[in-house]
Amino acid sequence: MVSQNRSHKRKETGAVKPLLRASQNVVSKRVGYVRVSKTSQSLEQQQDALVAAGCAVIYGDHGVSGAVRDRAGLDGALADLQHGDALVVVALDRLGRDLHDLVTIVADLAARGVNLVCLRESIDTTTATGRMLLGIFGSLAEYERALTAERTADRLAAKKRRGERVGRKPSLTPSQVRDARVLLGEGRSSAQVARTLGIGRATLYRHLAATA
Repeated sequence: MVSQNRSHKRKETGAVKPLLRASQNVVSKRVGYVRVSKTSQSLEQQQDALVAAGCAVIYGDHGVSGAVRDRAGLDGALADLQHGDALVVVALDRLGRDLHDLVTIVADLAARGVNLVCLRESIDTTTATGRMLLGIFGSLAEYERALTAERTADRLAAKKRRGERVGRKPSLTPSQVRDARVLLGEGRSSAQVARTLGIGRATLYRHLAATA
């Protein structure tokens, strides 16, 4: 019976154990990573595919969404990889939370001299074609970031033209600022006034300075 890393029962102590570790006398190895989003789903199909692909070690996250930042199984797989090894996944969507996250992970692997193999997309960074495909993904991620920044700038500019407030909503209303001044005038300390209003002293000072 294999152990599985579950997000709601993750142990904070000790290293993450792989789902499978075969004895292999090789200089470099293939480390597999599997993930399913629902606890009702099985990891076995992905595991079988990775074993067939030559993985000596397999880590997994069971019932963990790809949108979750902290994944014990993935962290274990990345920590196990050494220079010359290869991280193997059934598909790219098992690895990254989004395109930007995926490119970040791949760039980190490349910097460490670790290759990436994706079975469904036929990507293998040990080949020139695989490296070219990942270069395209990197360009798409950069394009996505640029579009997001452009949309954000356009949205803020439109709000300014309509006379709407841009940025965070003020922590204190004008009447609360007046109340703060009254309390301070009565001899209350700034810490007491901030605590009464449910804000930090820095926020209190900022509002007082802005309305001085």
